[in-house]
Amino acid sequence: VRDALDAGTIVRTHVLRPTWHYVMAGDVRWMLELTAPRIRNAAAAYYRQAGLNPTVFAKCHAVVARALEGGRHLTRRDISAALARKGHAIAGQAVGHVMMQAELDALVCRGVSRGSEATYALFDEWVPPSPAMAREEALARLAHRYFCSHGPALTADFTWWSGLTAGDAKAAIAMTAPQLEKRRIDGL
Repeated sequence: VRDALDAGTIVRTHVLRPTWHYVMAGDVRWMLELTAPRIRNAAAAYYRQAGLNPTVFAKCHAVVARALEGGRHLTRRDISAALARKGHAIAGQAVGHVMMQAELDALVCRGVSRGSEATYALFDEWVPPSPAMAREEALARLAHRYFCSHGPALTADFTWWSGLTAGDAKAAIAMTAPQLEKRRIDGL
């Protein structure tokens, strides 16, 4: 897995719920487009508590982009230092929130390992381009992959795992239902 991460064939980023997931590089763009808005909403209270807002994110992300451009891969500590040098004294959890938002904005993702530490890379330098996907197709694909790898499962399981709204989860399941085997589980 580490070799695949270091080669960029698997990408670690915030996708689905507000936590890291490992995703095939060819899938990360459509998954982020589908799920990032919900994750941003889920993280909004944490952002406010940390004093982060769109203006702060924009300024910090500009510094992060300049620090990483040209194929540089930096640790969170390196990025914190770059932010501090530019007058952005962001520490502790706030740095994590800045970087999570940068991941949700498809600015950064995990880069190569530096010893036992993960680094960040610019998303567009690290993740190859992939064709855009219609929202309905993305919903159906996410549901199909979930139920093929996590079944048997319930709608509530998929909703929790994906971070989608209940309505989107039900629609996604309905779109992929013909390709899935449905069985009744006694007691559920």
